[in-house]
Amino acid sequence: MNINEVRQAIVETLAAVNGLRPYAYVPDAIPAGDADVAMVDIDDEGIDYQQAFRGGTALLYLSVELSVPMSSERAATERMDGLLSSGTGSSRSVIDALHANRTLGGLTGGFVVRSASKPVVVGDPVGRNSRRMNATLHLTIPIGRL
Repeated sequence: MNINEVRQAIVETLAAVNGLRPYAYVPDAIPAGDADVAMVDIDDEGIDYQQAFRGGTALLYLSVELSVPMSSERAATERMDGLLSSGTGSSRSVIDALHANRTLGGLTGGFVVRSASKPVVVGDPVGRNSRRMNATLHLTIPIGRL
């Protein structure tokens, strides 16, 4: 399995979320303005190849960092709540979008959204002095050969 294919499948899935700009990698610059952003990256746990000895499947741990602009803390919190909500059927729910495509177009037999971090306020990582609110989703994806 090509990790890039998994990243791209997640990005294609998240493209259905209203108002969200998904990226397969952390972009060089967060888009200016009013964009909600999702960035896919390998999580701290990385890849567990040892699972391959238990039935031929490795576990890929990915993170999806969500970032919303912060005109006010309340507005950013409401935007983040919409992205993190589950089971609402909302076109703004990242969780619902991911659950609707659990096989990532046939790349995996299914995956789990394990958790979401507490949203935190951060400065813009590219130094434009704007503040954003970020939260990170943690995914576990069983995959075949890498």
